[in-house]
Amino acid sequence: MVNTVELEVRFSQINEDDAIFISDLQLKGLLKLSETVFEEDTLISGFIRILKLNSHYIFQEQTPKNEIIIRKFSDLKPAQKLVGDRLDIYEKMWNGCGCKIDYL
Repeated sequence: MVNTVELEVRFSQINEDDAIFISDLQLKGLLKLSETVFEEDTLISGFIRILKLNSHYIFQEQTPKNEIIIRKFSDLKPAQKLVGDRLDIYEKMWNGCGCKIDYL
């Protein structure tokens, strides 16, 4: 069972410039607590998502090491821009450019 209080406290401590790692269990809890605004399988590093939780948006991605990272935004537009940037890089990676993502 996911400790939703722990997850909400941890989420409330994230600044908008921070990226934090969460566990698979915490992601499952986050997915239950939030509304999925955007979701796409990158085919390289799992799913990339924008979630809405209360008045904030959460950008969620996964590293090649299967680490789950979230970032908090107060507005949807910067989260959408980050998704677009990531998907552009994933497209280049898929085509063999040798690009890498700096997750932090």
